[in-house]
Amino acid sequence: VSTQSTGFLFVYSFLMHPDGRVNCDCLLELRSRERRTVRRSGSLALTNRAALLSQIIENSASDHITVEFLRERFVYTYKPGKLREELEAKFYELHFDDETSSFVSSCLSSQQPFQASSFARDLCSYLWSSVVYLCVGGFISKTSMNGVLNRGRMFVFSTAQISSLLSSSSLPSKYGIEVTIEDALREEELGRSKVEFEERILKPKRRLLDVGAGDGNVTLKMAPLFDEVVCTEVSPVMVYRLWMKGFKSIETADLLHKDIGDEYFDVISCLNLLDRCSQPIELLRQVQSRLRPVTGRFVCSLVLPLDQSVEKGAKWEDPKEKLSVEGKSWEEHLNSLVSNFFSPLGFNLEKVSRVPYLCEGDSRQPLFILDDAIFIFSVDTNSSRNI
Repeated sequence: VSTQSTGFLFVYSFLMHPDGRVNCDCLLELRSRERRTVRRSGSLALTNRAALLSQIIENSASDHITVEFLRERFVYTYKPGKLREELEAKFYELHFDDETSSFVSSCLSSQQPFQASSFARDLCSYLWSSVVYLCVGGFISKTSMNGVLNRGRMFVFSTAQISSLLSSSSLPSKYGIEVTIEDALREEELGRSKVEFEERILKPKRRLLDVGAGDGNVTLKMAPLFDEVVCTEVSPVMVYRLWMKGFKSIETADLLHKDIGDEYFDVISCLNLLDRCSQPIELLRQVQSRLRPVTGRFVCSLVLPLDQSVEKGAKWEDPKEKLSVEGKSWEEHLNSLVSNFFSPLGFNLEKVSRVPYLCEGDSRQPLFILDDAIFIFSVDTNSSRNI
């Protein structure tokens, strides 16, 4: 049953399943592998590059998928010999942890056998989703659609995982890093007064800017590490969702927007966004201007292999700035992006990791999975190089 079906078809699918589970056969059915992928801002429709999920589905037939089953198949490392030596030295392997398990378990709960107590709730949810899709599906973006339905939760990393990735970076003292003489000299070169120096170095206020934050579920994983969190989003519905979670949220794609303020940020995150914005190079130049000199860090994630497209209303368009990548595999695209895109712009790689990028599923499939690369960069704010 597709998401465009009427409420009656949802009811029929729900009632007629032979073993009483909600769409269990559909949950394990591989969708068309050539459909576009909507990432952080929407449900993940499978593509031909989602080899991991394809393998899971083909191997499991219609069996009930468990957390342990997926744990053994999630990929957190790279193929030996496929990364350049300098990238192998920067690779930081993460692992399946309790927060990841909790998210997967919540998604898989949709596969549980039918219970009369949850029937009315599930039925109303299906009917409501169907009506919304029928009424506005052709007019608004997937981002706003998921905001209205409050669905499509994303999981990129746990709080423990992002903390470990940032732990050896030259960030303020909350990360356990001592202030160096070079930091102090740099502050003096930038014309900081003694009071500003003491506030900045001795009593740091850790600030995060999460660009394209979606509904804020990923932001919640980073928030405990900071004293102040600011989010940007282009979808007014998602701005509302962020506000409901307690975040300062600004409806803009411009990092120089006056409502963001003129203070530097200790960390700027841009998660699964560069391949979904029209001008990724311009966005990175704005990141450089907002990141705190010397100690600031840029956290970026991208689904690889790279596939750029831009959501405009209910349609998809090609970006104005196309990133040139070589090869077809996760490792080849990683090599290419660092050498041809990030490095020429002055982004210096400190760490890179591989994680499964997870999205809450729907009535056909409980969980969507893609391969993410997570980068930690220091930034040369004086770089004027072009790519």
